[in-house]
Amino acid sequence: MPNAHPFTADSINAFAGRHQGVYEVGTVRNGVFNPWYTGMSQGNMHTRLSSHVHGRGNQGIADYMSSGSNNHLYFRTRYSSDPVRTEANLIARQDMVNNGLNRVSGWY
Repeated sequence: MPNAHPFTADSINAFAGRHQGVYEVGTVRNGVFNPWYTGMSQGNMHTRLSSHVHGRGNQGIADYMSSGSNNHLYFRTRYSSDPVRTEANLIARQDMVNNGLNRVSGWY
């Protein structure tokens, strides 16, 4: 599965860029990445992903990371010159508000 890495501090250090962009956190089933959460950073994706992997950030990811089954998440990243718009497009296209861990004000 291209561009997906285990959601661990070591993998984030090795693969997450220190620049703006969007990221997805999810699972892999039968070689297919299934996003649970889509996020963005206008400055440093490495910092944002590190906070998530350590239980700060999205509450759903934090709950999963503190559970006994926290070894099954993966992440992938992509550079974006407009991470706000790219994140919004991904959330809408993948219906993450209804089917993922994203909660966007005004989308209910």
